[in-house]
Amino acid sequence: MRRKITTKSESMNCELPPFPEGWYLAGFSSQLKPGRIKPMTFAGREIVIYRTRSGKAVAADAYCPHLGAHFGHSGEVRAEDLRCSFHGFRFDTAGNCSATEYGSKPPPSARLRNYPLREMDGLLLIYFERNGKAPDWEISEIDHTGFTKLAHVTWRIRSHPQETAENSVDIGHFTAVHRYDRVTMIEPVRAEGKTLTVRYSASRRASAFGRRGVFNMEYEVKVLGLGFSIVRAVIPEYGLESLNYVMPTPVDGRFIDLTIGMRVKLNGKPGRIHPLLALAPKTLAGRLTLKLGFIAYKSDVKQDFKIWENKKYVTAPALAKGDGPVMKYRDWARQFYSEFSNGNEAQAPAANSSTSGKHA
Repeated sequence: MRRKITTKSESMNCELPPFPEGWYLAGFSSQLKPGRIKPMTFAGREIVIYRTRSGKAVAADAYCPHLGAHFGHSGEVRAEDLRCSFHGFRFDTAGNCSATEYGSKPPPSARLRNYPLREMDGLLLIYFERNGKAPDWEISEIDHTGFTKLAHVTWRIRSHPQETAENSVDIGHFTAVHRYDRVTMIEPVRAEGKTLTVRYSASRRASAFGRRGVFNMEYEVKVLGLGFSIVRAVIPEYGLESLNYVMPTPVDGRFIDLTIGMRVKLNGKPGRIHPLLALAPKTLAGRLTLKLGFIAYKSDVKQDFKIWENKKYVTAPALAKGDGPVMKYRDWARQFYSEFSNGNEAQAPAANSSTSGKHA
């Protein structure tokens, strides 16, 4: 299923370097079977993700260092090697040329650049650092014991990972855009290394489950770099808990692939969510709750699209009381740009206008 959303803006004035360092979603483990090669544009470069016969997932440059053939269109996985179909050069999972078709010794310069890749909770996470440095931090596995499977969707929109993640601390927009009421910060924002954490409470009118009235909720947001955020939301009166994933992956400096995901957990009787769910087995009730909850979650996120795609990044915003800790977030985010280490600020390229989405 595909959806397309179009906006009118033809450019985005952004003073952020386009590709912050960090971990980003490259796909889902279930979609990368042994022998498959997946081409993608990531952080302004063409790469491939592939899985060897033994099951190891690898990320590498898409172009063969021999004579430039694209592995995603003229390559194959042979056992533990990636083979270029142009001349038969083979590369192991470390990027070393292991063999040529001629039987001659591989040239020393025939080396394929690899990217750090991790598999976590069914996600393929790739690390980017513009100078090729190895990661000095990891994203810990998310405890989802008792939760449903992950529902997810991906949209391609014109934005930047820092802009989408900034919503987590932008208290003002929760009311203006998403119609939350009584948004209150339970704990002040905490920045600890590569992780930023904030906790809120809020209320809003019920709509997702056919209920009327107002419900209260609490949520904790963890921003793990600029490419991975997890929101744990709790609605006590429903006995409902959810894990909401937000994963923006930079494509080419203009667009990001924004993937959101959701798991739910029923901590009480399903009838607390809706009377009809009391008639369903708890597993089925969980699936139905996830389906309805994810529809509402997608609707919330899509409310931000026109804003993200048409806004410009304001370096020195005119903030007011009630905006939230926007500048604390931005100070924390600067660590993900090697460009800022020398006090430099690069200009991101202008963008065209197109938004598309595909469901998993």
